[in-house]
Amino acid sequence: MVPALTYRPFTGIRRVWDYDPVESFFDRVLGDLDSDVDTWQGGSYPVVDIYHDDALFIVRAELPGLELKDVSLKVQGSHLVLEGEKRHADGKSYHRVESWCGKFCRFIPLPSTVDTEKIDAKFVHGVLTVTLPILATVKPKEIPVKLG
Repeated sequence: MVPALTYRPFTGIRRVWDYDPVESFFDRVLGDLDSDVDTWQGGSYPVVDIYHDDALFIVRAELPGLELKDVSLKVQGSHLVLEGEKRHADGKSYHRVESWCGKFCRFIPLPSTVDTEKIDAKFVHGVLTVTLPILATVKPKEIPVKLG
């Protein structure tokens, strides 16, 4: 039995309002990179969560498969810089590679209220947790109000 084919006469035609000259240029120059080439299709790597309470900002980065020696963390100006490299296991003969590997660098802007001298970082089971204390002069201070 022959599978049914669907005829789509306009498949290769882009709508005029979808035309992007920059994207079109790179499509022509670079060709189809989606074949079997390892490319990172996501947004930023590593994925980070940033949250805070009254005393701390916390940056949490998921780095599965990495070890402490693969990760570097520093304060540079008004940014927290997270760098590293994810490598495939050496000596393996791969048939297909779908996991991402390579060097990465994330610049995370720091608020001016962070005490950069007291930053603490822990790396446990592939998760980097960075605690950034808020300066004592900026923390809210409750003022008691008296009656009368």
